[in-house]
Amino acid sequence: MSGKNIWLAMAALVAIAVAAPAFALDIEPFIRKSEFGDIKISPTGEYVAATVPLEDTTALVIVRLSDNKVTGGGSPGTHRHVDSMTWVNDDRLLYSVAQKMGLLDAPRRTGEIYTARVTDRRSDLLVGQSLYAPELGSRVTTGKRMERVWAELVDTLPGSGNEVVIAVGSFSDDPYTRAERMHVVTGRRAPITRAPVRNGSYVTDNAGVVRAAWGRNVDNSTKTYIRQDDGAEWVLFNDEAGNGVLRIPLGFSPDNATLYLRSQRPTGTSIIEGLEMATGKRTVILADDSAEPEAIIRDPMRGMPSGVRYIAETPRTACFVRDSDAERRYRSLEGAFPGQSIRVTW
Repeated sequence: MSGKNIWLAMAALVAIAVAAPAFALDIEPFIRKSEFGDIKISPTGEYVAATVPLEDTTALVIVRLSDNKVTGGGSPGTHRHVDSMTWVNDDRLLYSVAQKMGLLDAPRRTGEIYTARVTDRRSDLLVGQSLYAPELGSRVTTGKRMERVWAELVDTLPGSGNEVVIAVGSFSDDPYTRAERMHVVTGRRAPITRAPVRNGSYVTDNAGVVRAAWGRNVDNSTKTYIRQDDGAEWVLFNDEAGNGVLRIPLGFSPDNATLYLRSQRPTGTSIIEGLEMATGKRTVILADDSAEPEAIIRDPMRGMPSGVRYIAETPRTACFVRDSDAERRYRSLEGAFPGQSIRVTW
C-alpha cells in the first residue's frame, strides 16, 4: 500500500469520526500509530475499504479515490468489530462482525453477515441470529429468514452480480451445516446442499459449484468428502480416524480438474497435494521438510489458491504452478520488499 493510500485511509478515519457524533472519539492517537487493519481495493479500483480500530469498536470506512471523499462505512456498535470484509461487486461489499464476550481476551465472530454499499453510510444485516430478535418486527426486509443461525462466506461468485455462496449453521442441536446461495441485496437464500459430515465447511470450484466439504466428528477426527458436480452424491475421500492423515481441501485449479489439499502427515511438516478429480490420483505439489505452510496464497480476483507462504528464517512463498502469473507477481513484490512477508489481499 502506497503512502498516498495510507494517508487517504487516515483522512477517512477523521471524516467518519466527525460524521458519526456517537463515535466521535479522540482519534489522534490512532492516526499517530497508523493502526489500520485490512485495506482492500474495489474490483474497479475506484474505492478503498478499510477497517479502523477505535477505542471500543472497529469501524469500516469506504473512500472514493478520485476525490478522497468518504462515501460509506460506519461502526457496528460498541464492543463490536468489523472482523473481515470482502468486495462482492463494484458497488457492494460484505463483512462479518466479532464481539467482545465476557472475560474473553479476543472478540469472537457472531456469525452475522452484513452488506454495505459504497455510497451508503449504513449497513444491512443479511443473515445471523440478530434477525431473530422479536423487536426487529416489520423492519426485517422481505426475503430474510428470522433464524437463530450463524453464517460464513464461502464464495463471492465473481461475475454473478448480486449472489454469493455461504455456509449456514444452526445454534440448535443440529450440527450439519447447509450451503446456500444468498442475494446480497435482499438476503434471500436458496439451498444448495447439506454437509455430509458434522460441522461442515465447503469449497467451491471456479464455476461456483460446491464440490468439497470437510468437518470434524465428535472424536475431533476429520472427514473430507468430494462430489463431481452440482447435485451429485457426496463421496468420502479421506477419513483421518482411519489413516491418521488430515487432508483439508483448499480450492481448485483454474480448469477445475485438480483439487488442492493441505495434507498433514503423521510426522513432519504438512504438504500440498493435488487430487485429480477424474481419476482420484494424488500428486505432491509442494513439500518442505523444514517449514510449515503458514498461509495460503489466493488469487486476488477469484480467491482460488495459487501457493503457500512459509515462515522460516526468511519469509518465502511457493506457488503451485511454476512460472505462473501468481509466481511472477510474488517474485516481483519480494524483489521490491526484500526480507518482508508479502500478502496480496482479495
